[in-house]
Amino acid sequence: MPRASTSPAAPQPHPALSPSPRPRPYERLTQFEGTATISEPTLLATAIREGIGRGKAYGAGLLTLIPG
Repeated sequence: MPRASTSPAAPQPHPALSPSPRPRPYERLTQFEGTATISEPTLLATAIREGIGRGKAYGAGLLTLIPG
């Protein structure tokens, strides 16, 4: 049986390792645990609804509250 001739493909860099034209945004993520006293409920409601901090556009800024 004749074999099909193939030429080896040139290696391609992994997309994650390719140089990016712009640096990727980097945000530090922090988790706090504790007890809070709510002094301004309307500001808290806005923060829960809209998120907080510079990283909101990158999926950070979420507030999760658990009633105690």
